[in-house]
Amino acid sequence: MKLKTALMSTLAGALAVMAMPASAQQGVSYERLLSADAESQNWLMIHGNYSNWRNSRLSQINKSNVSQLVPKYSVMVGGWATVKNGWVGNMTGTGSGKPKEETIPLAADGFLYTEDALSKVMKIDVRSGKRGQIVWRFDPDISIYRNRKGVALYGDKVHVSTGDMRQIALNANTGAVVWETNTWADPQKGSSATKHERQYSTAAPRVVRSKAGKNIVTMSETGTLGWGNHWIAGLDADTGKLLWRWWSIPAPGEPGHESWKNDAWMTGGGGFWSYPAWDPQTNTIIGGTGDCYPTYDPEFRPGDNLYCASTYALDIDTGELKWYFTSAPNERWDNDNSNIHQLWTAADGSRVMSTFDRAGFWYNLDMDLSYSDSKPGQPARARFKKAVQYVDQITWTKGIDPKTGYPLEYDPSKSVQAYGDIPGGKTPRQNLGAANAVLHCPSWNNQNLSMEPGTLDISRRTIFATVNDQCIMTAMTAFPPMDAQGNVAAARIGKGAGSTTPNTNVDRGFSIIAMKMDTGERTKLAKFPWNANETGLLGTDGGLLFIGWHNGDIQAVDKDTGVVLWTYSTGIKMSGAIMTFAVDGKQYIGVQAGSDAGEVSNAPTGDGVLGGAAVLYVFGLPG
Repeated sequence: MKLKTALMSTLAGALAVMAMPASAQQGVSYERLLSADAESQNWLMIHGNYSNWRNSRLSQINKSNVSQLVPKYSVMVGGWATVKNGWVGNMTGTGSGKPKEETIPLAADGFLYTEDALSKVMKIDVRSGKRGQIVWRFDPDISIYRNRKGVALYGDKVHVSTGDMRQIALNANTGAVVWETNTWADPQKGSSATKHERQYSTAAPRVVRSKAGKNIVTMSETGTLGWGNHWIAGLDADTGKLLWRWWSIPAPGEPGHESWKNDAWMTGGGGFWSYPAWDPQTNTIIGGTGDCYPTYDPEFRPGDNLYCASTYALDIDTGELKWYFTSAPNERWDNDNSNIHQLWTAADGSRVMSTFDRAGFWYNLDMDLSYSDSKPGQPARARFKKAVQYVDQITWTKGIDPKTGYPLEYDPSKSVQAYGDIPGGKTPRQNLGAANAVLHCPSWNNQNLSMEPGTLDISRRTIFATVNDQCIMTAMTAFPPMDAQGNVAAARIGKGAGSTTPNTNVDRGFSIIAMKMDTGERTKLAKFPWNANETGLLGTDGGLLFIGWHNGDIQAVDKDTGVVLWTYSTGIKMSGAIMTFAVDGKQYIGVQAGSDAGEVSNAPTGDGVLGGAAVLYVFGLPG
């Protein structure tokens, strides 16, 4: 950290401590996090509580008065407008250009905590209700970056996962560094050809207290230069000591390695984009992994390809895989399983993990730890409860087997699966060429349920989610080579092996759906013209859903009717999810806006807004 930044941070922090009430200095205990829903005035975690519900009990802003919402203040939090002209850092190989603002601010006792896409962290005093005053700002001076999701509060610390793979704990009162750990990893054991030259992280850290009494913070790696294998790690939240690391693709000798029939495991994929749920009853974190790689070419990587595009459950003390669920083995559509994973109790008393899979189904898994097809020496595949179609049209499969949860076309005797999107049961290589384009539904291109969170309203027994109704006309035109024995060509390993997929979108707009948790009954609540959504939804007990759009609009929608009750145009693209908090009995809505790759220029984007800035907007009722 630069000396100037450290001095400014320490001075500002010292002044802030003198002005802070005792409650702000005491920090956010584990007990407070466990009971986060009871502190409706605060937003202590990225998705509100450990079960990832994203529904606030605040109701002061409601259907009757939301039309009166006005901007109360805004805070410039950094972004590309604050860096040297032309600086791009060490971004080679990540394929994402300049990052967009995806951070979800946290609120605790009258202060907001946020970071920009370059991992610069800020504490903001919002107790006046009239302005956001920066208390301190920490710059880790990163060299590698991608989109960031936010920070974590625990005790008297703010936990930060930087874009260049450092885990840092800051003093919440002063912004001073308490500890820092470089989590950069050597290649996975046995995977010497997979070069980890460009590791980077985007997921927010998660902090819990384990059954063994440890305070543990998680950090995950999302990408590398060669799109190799990825990991999630647990660190001691008090000292920064690395406790364990779990790779999503099993190496030779590890359970599940047999699901990769050749050396393709070395570039298997399985990035960690999502923010895991925490189940203290079983000492388990539950999240999802990214797509298998090469993305569109299952012949390149024959086998079921565990554990990419899967749900994982890890013991937080050891990092051991307790169970997993792969919905479409040998998947080939870039179907990251990184949407929000939510935990809840069904009407019959059983505990459920549910998630909206990117391929068009809402999956329910049994959380009571009884498994369907576990084998000696192998991790257990979670017990499947049901899968409900939530999009209008699905073409890649005829349906899901109600007993196993696998697609009906799945054949465990085959190394390469022939799913239903290509006529005649062909695989992509058997259907090569632009002239053989097929209709694939739902589209993975601009598919919103990759990382965009829904909201679970326990009082209504309903989960609300944004849905991309789009399909795509697609054909595969080129694939990386294999050798004469059908193995991955050694020259391709670790060098971005991929395939070419020309696409023509079939735009059908976006929707908000309401899914009844106990019955799976789906209602299309609202329909919008095509306008890419990445914020997902925030729900409140005021009967409202809040959503943001790429054209800079933020809107409030009636939970019961789907009617848009309020719209405000910020003029800045929105990708980060919305949150809410209260100070002195007054409720506010907060969102961090900012654009991404190719949009820092004098030319407006296709949505008619300029890029570059990162701004935190706060809205409230007049007065």
